[in-house]
Amino acid sequence: MDNYQLYNQYSAEYRQANDYHGQLSTKEFELQLINIGMKYDTSANSFQGQLSKMNLEMEIHALKQQRNAHICSAINYVLDLANNEITNSQGIIISLAYMALSAINSFISTQNIELSLPSYLQVKLNQISDKLIMSNMTLLNLKSEVSRLKLLCKI
Repeated sequence: MDNYQLYNQYSAEYRQANDYHGQLSTKEFELQLINIGMKYDTSANSFQGQLSKMNLEMEIHALKQQRNAHICSAINYVLDLANNEITNSQGIIISLAYMALSAINSFISTQNIELSLPSYLQVKLNQISDKLIMSNMTLLNLKSEVSRLKLLCKI
């Protein structure tokens, strides 16, 4: 895939992750309302409240899994894009990989997402990091965002 296709794929995955995060926020708010209702409800409805709470917790867990899967997929596309840019760094004025990775890093940090990258992505991230270290002064912004992602994902 060329750089623009990779960027478009990243963008689609990032939007999906953002959509799932919005749904997740709504479900977490619903869970808070149920917890408040259960705290003050002493009637027989507490069983139904517990059941609703368990269902919402399962939905929240599934939404987190889906959101994180889309974030990982977006990261995968960005790392492929970064690899292309490193290989063909001549004439690159603004790195698309830098812009994409910066958005992902901001999303992860502002939403306090604890993301554990699969091992294949950890390896890929370390390879990109090593290539950027060897490239000296080119793509400095991308280099800093790769380091930031490693820090956020505790690699």
